[in-house]
Amino acid sequence: WPTKSGDAGLPTGTIPVSGVFDGGMKRYCCIGDGGQSESQDPMFELANGATIKNVIIGAPAGDGIHCLGTCTIQNVWWEDVGEDAATFLQTNGGTSYVIGGGAKSASDKVFQHNGNGTVNISGFYVENAGKLYRACGNCTNSYQRNVVVDNV
Repeated sequence: WPTKSGDAGLPTGTIPVSGVFDGGMKRYCCIGDGGQSESQDPMFELANGATIKNVIIGAPAGDGIHCLGTCTIQNVWWEDVGEDAATFLQTNGGTSYVIGGGAKSASDKVFQHNGNGTVNISGFYVENAGKLYRACGNCTNSYQRNVVVDNV
């Protein structure tokens, strides 16, 4: 498990990301209540094509990361997953990537795939989780969804 390089300031709400966001292994905390409520805001919201990397997400982490389109989540670590570590909402097809990183204490699931396309999870560490991936939970739209899991 990585050691944080420091703490980022408390967010005043969801942090929007477009382009590349490199957190420098700082710990970002706190949003939401740490529970399973579906109404929590995400810590980060990634625009289509965005990349987030080198981040440690502390607890409570709300609804983790939302990917509005395809995205890349690289070397991101969740100390205690709240509702979800990340939710993939893309409806433009394509592939989103989770590369490296890890998550602890996901009482339900780590990754939620509500959109379409593919989620590719590789080199990821999971400890004490109900499930790694869920293709939709209570989605109102049904899409073709694919997942590729390697070296987890």
